[in-house]
Amino acid sequence: MSDTGCFVLWDARKIRDYGIGEYIQGVLGELSGIPICALGYKRDRELIGFPMIEVKSRGYTLYEQYEIWAKVKRAKPLIFHTPHYVFPIFYTGRLVVTIHDIIHLIYPHYFRFGAYQYAKLFIKEALRRADAVITVSQRSRADLLSIYPAAKNRIYVIYNGLSEEYFGEVDPEAEESVRKFRPYILGVGNNKPHKRFDLLKRAFAALSRRGFNLVLAGFEGENRGGVFHLGFVERRLLKALYKNAEVLVHPAEYEGFGFPPFEASALGTPVLSTRVGAVDEILGDTVTYFEKNDEKDLLEKLTDIVDNISLYRSKAGRARDVVKKLRWENAARELKEIYSALAPIGGA
Repeated sequence: MSDTGCFVLWDARKIRDYGIGEYIQGVLGELSGIPICALGYKRDRELIGFPMIEVKSRGYTLYEQYEIWAKVKRAKPLIFHTPHYVFPIFYTGRLVVTIHDIIHLIYPHYFRFGAYQYAKLFIKEALRRADAVITVSQRSRADLLSIYPAAKNRIYVIYNGLSEEYFGEVDPEAEESVRKFRPYILGVGNNKPHKRFDLLKRAFAALSRRGFNLVLAGFEGENRGGVFHLGFVERRLLKALYKNAEVLVHPAEYEGFGFPPFEASALGTPVLSTRVGAVDEILGDTVTYFEKNDEKDLLEKLTDIVDNISLYRSKAGRARDVVKKLRWENAARELKEIYSALAPIGGA
């Protein structure tokens, strides 16, 4: 055990982010039975729920490199786990890194040159130096191996879980508030270029004449022509949006995991998605797929779903049975096995 009694030290600074934040909250919430500490911001102490070492540095800065290294060195954990590819470059202890995706390296044209170079440096260093690399889909594992094959025996796929909230009842007030949009097609995510909501908007134009609306949750925009941008929405409202949608469309060009299709499936809503992240790996034929960046294929599949909604809702019921198996407790159990292999509790 370390001098501070901290077996594993997590970098939890991104706990409020979507995606990585879901991962941090989900896994940390189930990591019982081993001494955990976390690096975090003062505002997040209660949310983290473990003994916390306060930090002030923001991501992707030189000060981050110094402060995180100094805090980890002082804490002397047996394992340092960062849920993102950035880690203190001068740290020399046992290291576990979660790399969700390598979009910066596959689609560099979507990023500033500096962001691309930064990601390239740290992803490759993480693959070279980490004792274990966790990723969230077989597709992401293949991507990682394509740039650093030597890490083959140190890369582990641990699928994400879903919050238990998605399997509970939908808030009646939230459900009532979304009825005004019905019937609607739903898109969930941020507006980064690789999410391809521009493609969905163009395909939707043909359906808007039939009385459908398009509701986009996760980013702001102009509301017109039956398209409604809701910006960030809380989970209680998001659940209601999923449940009352005709279909969730996930048009992403690239994902590491891809939460929205799984969340929609948990609420029994049909899903139309590209084959990205872990979507087709886990959901298989319980959802419908269209070719990436193919507006014509998207429109044809979307039209078929809204014209035969009863058939697709039956299909969505099978998807719901599949996603019930996605539990954070399973992810935490697999992660603890990796920790124990690296540094059994009670010994270095």
